[in-house]
Amino acid sequence: HREEFARQRRQLVVGEDKQFVFLKPELQGIVRHRGWTRKGLLRLPEFVQFC
Repeated sequence: HREEFARQRRQLVVGEDKQFVFLKPELQGIVRHRGWTRKGLLRLPEFVQFC
């Protein structure tokens, strides 16, 4: 999965800061997680596969 993302990364990145990389919403994938935090973030997200 990392190789596939690395190939497409340069075309998708629209911005970056110290904590985040902002991407165009063009990739679709399945992410497994263990619920939500109080702040509305995914708890323990894990990439499963591209759609």
